[in-house]
Amino acid sequence: MKTSVIILILLAGFFSYVNGLPNAFIWDDEDQVVKNTFIRDWANLPLAFASSTFHSGGETLVGTFYRPLVTLSYMLNYAVWGLNPTGFHLFQLMVHLGNAVLVFFLVQRILANRSVQNSYEIAGLAALVFAIHPANVESVAYIGSTGEVLCAFLLLLGMTAFVKGSLIGAFSFVFLGLLAKESAVVAFPLLFLYTWLLEPPKRASYWKLIAGTGAVMALYAFFRLVLARLPSVPSSHAPISEALFATRLLTIPYELYSYLKIIFFPVDLSVARHFVVQSAGDVRFWAALPLVLAIIAMCVWYGWKTTSRHFTFFALWFPITLAPVLNIVPLEMTIAERWLYVPMIGVLAGFSMIAVPLLLTLRGRSRSLAYVAVFAIFGLLVARTILRTQNWKDEMSLYGNDIKIASRVSPQGSYELDNYYGMALARAGRLGEAGEYFRRSIALQPNWMYSHNNLGAILEKQGDLAGALEQYKKSVEAGDYYLAYENIGAVLLRQKRYDEAKGFLGATIRKFPRNSKLKLELALLYTENISREPDARRLATEWTSLALQDDPLNVQARQLQMMLQDALVPVFR
Repeated sequence: MKTSVIILILLAGFFSYVNGLPNAFIWDDEDQVVKNTFIRDWANLPLAFASSTFHSGGETLVGTFYRPLVTLSYMLNYAVWGLNPTGFHLFQLMVHLGNAVLVFFLVQRILANRSVQNSYEIAGLAALVFAIHPANVESVAYIGSTGEVLCAFLLLLGMTAFVKGSLIGAFSFVFLGLLAKESAVVAFPLLFLYTWLLEPPKRASYWKLIAGTGAVMALYAFFRLVLARLPSVPSSHAPISEALFATRLLTIPYELYSYLKIIFFPVDLSVARHFVVQSAGDVRFWAALPLVLAIIAMCVWYGWKTTSRHFTFFALWFPITLAPVLNIVPLEMTIAERWLYVPMIGVLAGFSMIAVPLLLTLRGRSRSLAYVAVFAIFGLLVARTILRTQNWKDEMSLYGNDIKIASRVSPQGSYELDNYYGMALARAGRLGEAGEYFRRSIALQPNWMYSHNNLGAILEKQGDLAGALEQYKKSVEAGDYYLAYENIGAVLLRQKRYDEAKGFLGATIRKFPRNSKLKLELALLYTENISREPDARRLATEWTSLALQDDPLNVQARQLQMMLQDALVPVFR
């Protein structure tokens, strides 16, 4: 039976997501993979453990995440596939399928340890729904969310090792999980909870758990705070992150309700969800709070009635693993579907413990009708997953779909989604529409560097160089954005302000010493001045070579190098 269940899980999961393999790079994939020249050279491997994950246009990787295993996975995939997104998607899907199988093994082992009946059926149902659930599409189809599936994989391995009695194995996997994503910290309360509820009294050793937790966290703190020198708390411009602590607490009941709704009614799925409950008089607070309390009461009642410590464990799994993303510490979004990837396991396991015995008690026509309903639900989940995976085909498909439901999932507006959809419109040549969405984004969050830079790019394409320069400078002021620096240099060259451009580019290259685009711009500047400066050709050749050292795949630099070697003088456009 075990083998047949695993085969079913793998086939169902693969069929649900296989249409996503040809999907393009999208969203943060651009800065973490496409533009990230560091993943193209194994000599940069130490940098993965001494920095964050985002291309910075400079000599290091930036961001507030510490996820060296994510960068390592990008390096591995690039070594095999280059910049072919299909390989990256295949890797992520394989890890997800591995996670589904681990869910089956973990849930079955936990139940079997106390001889719970129908443990295979319960674990199989939970793992199968996990494998095909549309809420997991963001975690599986979004390459930038590799950390989510890797973290879950290592956390599940750690929990499985612990259930089998290997404390060293458990803490080793949890530490690796922390190197994939910070949220692996939830493993520690899960280990304590399992020990308290399900461990035989003679084996329970809280001192070993405390010592192991302290050792792992100390080692992780050394890697993150000393080696990589990254902040312990991320910063964000999201409305929820700028809200007062009391306001964020008022928002939690509606966050919980929204997550449960995504699990049981995965209709409105979106990459950007921004909302803030401002007061207790908000319907989202006083309607969601009683509902959440009622669900808690039902779980307590069921656990008490059945005296099932296993059900209690899985019921508590959900709030424990969700706690880090409830914006008690402010994050970049109010809720996100990818943050539900691990918490969902507890809900599915607990629900399966109720559903399977109920199904098996039915007889005759009632059982037949129940199985028809179950298969229909499976079919709907698979169909929704396939459809949502198709939304992730490219940025126009994804953002164009999500902008239609933005008012429902982000009633106070989504500065991120307006910006992302504007980018998709701009790349489709719809510059006027794109500009309006960038302006909407700026109106919602004027201190966000990306929308200023993108509006500047639109104005530049429309010939308004002065307006473009103003927006690029606002982008630099808002966030010191490397791309805005590159764009300022390009505008100064187009305006033939060579002396100003030379000084600006020289200073900016010192700020971003491994930025190939800035070096290429300086090479172009000298190329433009070959007839006026005696040493300009040599300098243009040197800066072009330096640009190619940082980015050997830079086509424009390669073309410029060939033209300089042929003694041609290209005209800057």
